[in-house]
Amino acid sequence: MKEAKIKARVNGKNTHVTIYISCSVGRKVIRENTGVYIPCENWSDAIKRVVPNGKITKEKANEYNQIIGDLYLEISTKLDQLSDSDTRDDLMRLLRNEMQNEATAEVKQVYSLLDVCQLVIDHSSGDNPRRYTHKGGAISAKTIKQYNNTLNTLKDFEVSQGKSLSDWNYIGGDFYVDLKNYLYAKMQVDSSIDKLIKNLKSFLLYIYDEEVIDIPRLNLKKWKRINVTGQTVVYLLNDEYNILQQMPISEPHLDRTRDLFCFQTDNCLRVGDLMKVRRYHFNHDYTKMDITHEKTNTDTKHIQTAFSLSVIKKYKGMLANGRVIPNDITEQVYNRQLKEVIKLLATYIEKLREGGVLEKISPVLENCDKLLVRDLTVKVPFISTIRQKKKVEYDYLYNRFSSHDARSTFITCMLIAGENQEMIKKKSGHAANSPAFKRYFDISSEVMNQFVVKKQDKMFKKIDSQYFASLSA
Repeated sequence: MKEAKIKARVNGKNTHVTIYISCSVGRKVIRENTGVYIPCENWSDAIKRVVPNGKITKEKANEYNQIIGDLYLEISTKLDQLSDSDTRDDLMRLLRNEMQNEATAEVKQVYSLLDVCQLVIDHSSGDNPRRYTHKGGAISAKTIKQYNNTLNTLKDFEVSQGKSLSDWNYIGGDFYVDLKNYLYAKMQVDSSIDKLIKNLKSFLLYIYDEEVIDIPRLNLKKWKRINVTGQTVVYLLNDEYNILQQMPISEPHLDRTRDLFCFQTDNCLRVGDLMKVRRYHFNHDYTKMDITHEKTNTDTKHIQTAFSLSVIKKYKGMLANGRVIPNDITEQVYNRQLKEVIKLLATYIEKLREGGVLEKISPVLENCDKLLVRDLTVKVPFISTIRQKKKVEYDYLYNRFSSHDARSTFITCMLIAGENQEMIKKKSGHAANSPAFKRYFDISSEVMNQFVVKKQDKMFKKIDSQYFASLSA
């Protein structure tokens, strides 16, 4: 028996429902989305109607019920026109060609991949988002920015390649390969391409799961993720970081960048969290900072070090919009100036070495015999991955530093000092079993020689030679 039914599908967070009409023809189920997406409390499953409550007024509820009723009636009428030998395709042909009511006009619209991206961005942002993270939290502003970059990349691809992203046969066919070749021609590295593909797959899966709009289902298994090669962790050693904090810098903008980097290191903040630090994150005397990590949505309380307090005191009353540290620059400018700061540190360490001063400075770590500093001007290898081919290139060590290496410096310095790993994870916001934490433990050969060899020497206890002489006699 062919019969249409009004059904509701609850979203992943159990807050909203999507109303659709369901029926089966020839043992194949057909679901037609009404386009009505409402909070759960506004849907009565007993009477299959939208009820006024909260933000939905009586007039709006009546409008929604009219849309649902019109589509239900239309589908029921078309079902009656089918014979027993007719198939699902016959019903779909009737629905697509003959339904004229305004309520289903949007469903019949031909959507492009760009429309899908924009729709997901709209559902992920705003005051009342419909899309959340897998843990039920709000999508971060940084992720929304990545989504917009994905959308802009697809727009550029469509214009430059002359390909229509409304052609779903093309999208399900040659699009994936064409897009990768286009991005490789733009000298995009594998990590960037992998992130874009990951975003596209998540967009389409969201549309399929929520049935927000009607688009063809693609075999996304063909869109394979790019195997990305990890990069070497860059960091400062304990003594190098100590010199950075205290060395004089004449250029004001670089002095501000040094202060910002050291504050970020002392508190082990991600750059996104660093840029949103304001007065209200601190207690009355600035000794404690309570901030929510944007990436993990976890709260962490940070006790401020003496240097961090000196930075706050240095800029007190000088900054606008509630800022207490000089975080009024973009991440790009911050990274560019940080490379200049580390280059100055390399020059300063070399001057200390030439002047014979390094030997007179006490190491930060008590169990070290001498200062642990490296030549930061040496060229180091790094792996550049394009088209899944590893290419070893070389660059100055100071040029490899970026804002994220503040966290690398904090974690590596704490591990070298022998601090408990679980305590470090609490400070950095890593999960207890985080695999990402392991990549920070990249200790150089100088540190290995200073610590391991020294412990090996302590294990060796000299035996008086007279004992061996008495045995030989």
